[in-house]
Amino acid sequence: MTADIYYDETDGNVNYAISGTTRTSNTMSFRNGYVEVRVRMPYAQGAFPAIWTMSSDNGLEKQLPNYEEDDGYGVYKKRIWDLEFDLFESFSDLDKWTTTIHKWYTNIESYDSKTGVAQVLFDFQDGNGPINVTDKLLFKGWNSSSSSVTKAYFWAYRNDPSTEWCSTNSGESYEYIFTEEEQKTINNEYHIYSYHYTGDHCTVYFDGEVFLDWDWDPNFDYVDHVDLSKNNNGVGYNLWHYMIFDMMLYTPIRTDKDVEDLCGPEDMPYSLYIDYLRIYQDPTDPSQAIYFPNGQE
Repeated sequence: MTADIYYDETDGNVNYAISGTTRTSNTMSFRNGYVEVRVRMPYAQGAFPAIWTMSSDNGLEKQLPNYEEDDGYGVYKKRIWDLEFDLFESFSDLDKWTTTIHKWYTNIESYDSKTGVAQVLFDFQDGNGPINVTDKLLFKGWNSSSSSVTKAYFWAYRNDPSTEWCSTNSGESYEYIFTEEEQKTINNEYHIYSYHYTGDHCTVYFDGEVFLDWDWDPNFDYVDHVDLSKNNNGVGYNLWHYMIFDMMLYTPIRTDKDVEDLCGPEDMPYSLYIDYLRIYQDPTDPSQAIYFPNGQE
């Protein structure tokens, strides 16, 4: 996947072009397992490569095996949020890469486009009866000027499971900082970025070494030691995902993050080289599954 300078005779504002996005949203979804990607990444000024997944919210969604019926891992249609898992992103960085976990809530009660505050109503049951929690959460919508947002894009986290819900515009992001020795070759060598993903835990690896251990529920869904989401109506983090690869750029007209180092013609081209993507699953574990719409096995 390549990003390069590009001249468009019909539009003088066009100075760059990318090869687009590769995704499996219409060809393959998977649930849990071990994902391994061997790639050579561009760590360069203005480069924005990414490897990530989204819970299946388009394409295959209504064809998924448990979309309307519980297969032991919930009714997918009833989920109250979608999950974005950014295995790898480099924001014009020369010496590091970032893993980030996002949640996209679907149960938005109201949205104030002026303040950017969404009101999310949680109404769940525990052993003592109903739990009703209303919380205001800061988020960024795809279109922040719209008053009809039904999916909220925001980062929410709790520092302490015993405290009340937090509102924040910070993300659950974790940076891998390269050593001086690694920086000498990082642009010229292939490396393996991988993660093991289950319904309640995720472990991220770089070249086989553990970089991050993450427990889903304590970081997102606990109030006063009660699992508020009750594993999201049975779905929990056993969500179906599809893979996405991007080779994007930060240019003078695309500066959605606080990136000072924008790309210039002298820096092109940037290329993301993909050797392979592999997904490993345990056939004896029913929570691990893969789905092809055309019936492949």
